[in-house]
Amino acid sequence: MIPELHAIAFASFMALAAWQQLHARGASVVLVYTGVAAALSLRAMASPEAHMEGLLGLLAALLVVMALMAGRLAGGSELRLLLLVGAFLGPRHTVTAVLVTLGVMLLSVGAGALLRRGRLGTTRAARLLSEPQGGLGWGGGQLVVAAEGEAAQAAAPAALVSPGVAIVVGAVAGWIL
Repeated sequence: MIPELHAIAFASFMALAAWQQLHARGASVVLVYTGVAAALSLRAMASPEAHMEGLLGLLAALLVVMALMAGRLAGGSELRLLLLVGAFLGPRHTVTAVLVTLGVMLLSVGAGALLRRGRLGTTRAARLLSEPQGGLGWGGGQLVVAAEGEAAQAAAPAALVSPGVAIVVGAVAGWIL
């Protein structure tokens, strides 16, 4: 009964997180911390090994969060959402979810550039990424592409979906895979 309950809880929290990402541009603190508590509680009821796996998944997500914070690549709600994913999925599936999330974000950036400017090779985003100081960053609720020293207001929105939506997609894919 516990695995089914775990799956239902995970699907419910991911659906709520996706809804909040689309409507409020971020997952609420209450949703994330309630989800972490629910995931660890369900894992503790299943077995001590399952509970330890949830804690290790939370630790793996925390390491990813710290790396993203150091690079200033995501905002607070997205980072909190990764903690929820880690508690539910465990370390192995969390790594899979993060890799799928990165793939979704890169595809989103490429598709956004294609749709906004035509060919990818002539977009401002592609030119900035090819510069030595160019890179991806976070600004105004969207992933942006900017060169170092360029004003934040001049950065071009690059992604079609927010990182939070990409995290939800990656989490579901990590759960399935």
